[in-house]
Amino acid sequence: AAVTWFAAGIRGPLNLPREISAGVTLAALAIPLNIGYAQIAGLPPIAGLYAAIVPMLVFALSCSSRQLVASPDAPIAALIASLLTAIVAQPGSLRYVELAYAQALVCAAVFLLFFTFRLGFLADFLSEPVLVGFIAGLAVEILTSQAEKILGIRADAERFFPELWQIITGLPQAHLWSVVVGVATMVVIVALRGLAPALPGPLIALVAAT
Repeated sequence: AAVTWFAAGIRGPLNLPREISAGVTLAALAIPLNIGYAQIAGLPPIAGLYAAIVPMLVFALSCSSRQLVASPDAPIAALIASLLTAIVAQPGSLRYVELAYAQALVCAAVFLLFFTFRLGFLADFLSEPVLVGFIAGLAVEILTSQAEKILGIRADAERFFPELWQIITGLPQAHLWSVVVGVATMVVIVALRGLAPALPGPLIALVAAT
C-alpha cells in the first residue's frame, strides 16, 4: 500500500484516493498470498513478504503500466522447492534460504539478458499442451499440500500418490477446528461470489478469514 501511495504522489494528488484504494486491496491480497507462496517454496514467511514488497517498489520506480503487478506466483514457488529440495534436504534451513536468494539473483540476471537482447520470442516455442499440463499438475500439487493444512495433518511422503494416500488414511486424525475454519472460509468465499459478485476478491478473503 505504501508503494502505491508513493506512486500516487508522483502521478499527482487527483489520483490519490483511487491509488490508496488500490494499494489497500493489493496489500490485502498480496500479504497472505505471498506468505503462502513462501511456504510452498519451503522458505520462511518473511521471505514471501520481501518478495512482495521489493519487486513492487522497483516496478513503481521504473515502470509506467497501471495494470501489471510484479509479485511471486505459485509456479515459481513450486519450481524453487523442487530444485532446492534436490540440492538441500532441509527446506527452511539457512543453507536452503541462501540458495533461494542466489537462485533469485541468477534468474534476475537471466531475465535482464533476455530483456537486453529481446529474446522474449523464445517463449512462443513452448507448446500449449506442455504449459497446460504443467499448470494442471502444479494446481493438483498445491491443492494436496494445502489440504494437509486444512485438515491439520502432516504427510511426509515425497511422491504424489503416497502423499495422497497418507492424507486419506489420516482423515480420522484430522484436527476438527482446522477443518471447520477451512471449510467455513471456502463456503463464505463461494457464497459471496454468488451473492455479491461486485465485492472485491481480497475483501471477500478478509471477510472469510475473520
